[in-house]
Amino acid sequence: MAATRRNTGQYTYYTYTPPVRDTDRYWRIGFWLIAFPFVVLAGTLVQAGRSLTAYTSGVAAGLGIGKEEQAQALSPPQPVHEWDEASKREPAYEQYLFGQAWRDVRNTADVALQRQRESFKAEGARIAKRHVHPPEDDVTDRRNAILGVAQFVALGAGTLVAAVLLLVAFVAQAVVLALLGAGAFALLYALRLVDSAVLYLRRISRSTCPACHERVPYPSYRCPGGCKTVQHDVRPGRYGMIHRTCRCGRRMTTLLMFGSHRMQAVCPHCGNDLDEGAMSTRELVLPVFGSPVAGKTQLLGGVALAAGSLLERAGGRAEPADDYSRTWMRTVTDLRRRGGNVTKTATASQHAISLRLGLNGGGVLLKMFDAAGETFQKSENIRDLKYFRSGGTLLFVLDPLSVPALWDGLEEERRRRLEPYRAVSAPEVIFQETVQTLHQINIDTRRIRLAVAVSKADLVAPEITEAHAGDDESIRAWLGGPLDQGNLVRAVKHEFPDARFFLTDATFGGGAVHPSIETLAAWILAGEGMRV
Repeated sequence: MAATRRNTGQYTYYTYTPPVRDTDRYWRIGFWLIAFPFVVLAGTLVQAGRSLTAYTSGVAAGLGIGKEEQAQALSPPQPVHEWDEASKREPAYEQYLFGQAWRDVRNTADVALQRQRESFKAEGARIAKRHVHPPEDDVTDRRNAILGVAQFVALGAGTLVAAVLLLVAFVAQAVVLALLGAGAFALLYALRLVDSAVLYLRRISRSTCPACHERVPYPSYRCPGGCKTVQHDVRPGRYGMIHRTCRCGRRMTTLLMFGSHRMQAVCPHCGNDLDEGAMSTRELVLPVFGSPVAGKTQLLGGVALAAGSLLERAGGRAEPADDYSRTWMRTVTDLRRRGGNVTKTATASQHAISLRLGLNGGGVLLKMFDAAGETFQKSENIRDLKYFRSGGTLLFVLDPLSVPALWDGLEEERRRRLEPYRAVSAPEVIFQETVQTLHQINIDTRRIRLAVAVSKADLVAPEITEAHAGDDESIRAWLGGPLDQGNLVRAVKHEFPDARFFLTDATFGGGAVHPSIETLAAWILAGEGMRV
């Protein structure tokens, strides 16, 4: 309000002059008050878009996409550990969905949220500078408190809207990743099931370690790369579906049906190499038992050579399955050529002789285990022969010279000449000791085939001729009659319903294998469907 004083002498007059009103300022305030909700709405949408853009660029940076100075590498892969028995950690890289994917999600989220925070701070600083902080001296004051408040509200509301949308995106991403993980789990177990079904149909249930004699349901494998690291369980799992990557970077097949048997199999119990192509063909374990000096080792050499001859004539093949067996076969072949005898087995536990047999598209891995005869004189030693648990076929070598009724009937001069070739223990003692031990370790002998090889037929030829022994029935009659081994014959029949007696001559006369050994080998192979 303004007033002007005027004095006329008699009276004093005051004139009121109304103030000049800044109508433009009021119009501006009214306008921004009316525009306030629209500014907040538009600003919210713009800020939500900025937040989403910042987050998207952060995700791209987290994935390594964008300019080099802006891109940030993916989370580093999980370090590869040595084999850990407790945690079952393998020296291999994890399959992406079983670990690395979640680490990458966390990494990209961290990078994206960092970008979003930076965008939020930058926008808040811009609004504060324009509408809150006083301007510099030489700059016109253009602050607008209402617009500043509206932009701050929009900044918060837009960030909140973006957070809700991103939360939904996070949940959707987690659900998709979880579904992929569940699908991967289902796939890996389906692959394992198919692999097991293939093994079942091919009658392959395990591999027997030729060194420690443990039964191996599924072998470990040595990396075919330069590191030779052992992968303990290569089947589909956290380290890969169809392939896994060793710590050296070499890819390894995970399934037998895809060719993992082409890698070097390793026994998970002792760490020694298994046979070449382990678990690719069914296995026939042939343990031999008998008294010391009964002729077991010589007989096995004859069986190996006879199996090779029979299969070759039938259009098949027989070849050693590992280096040990190759060396052993070269020795036996050389002895056959020279007409010599195979060296007696040492008392220490022996490596299996493994032969890969093939006929008409089928195959069998024959593993012959030859323990020293002294082993079968004590039950605790027999119990340590784990390969007996593999079932299949047993080979009992019976030396007729160790039968008292036959030995006592020989002339003195003949006994003196044959004494070095006579087995140490009576056959019935060895048989009963072995069978009782098999029962103690819960082996059902009635499910096992038994070949009883009456050895050294060349040394007792007159007695065989006199008894007219030759086939299974006549051999049983000879042993149960004149040789007074009725208890043994009846025990064989009771314990092993599928048993057969053979007369065998394992000498390499003239560099050839005796037909009696081929008869024995043919019966053993017939049990696996290989009829030659």
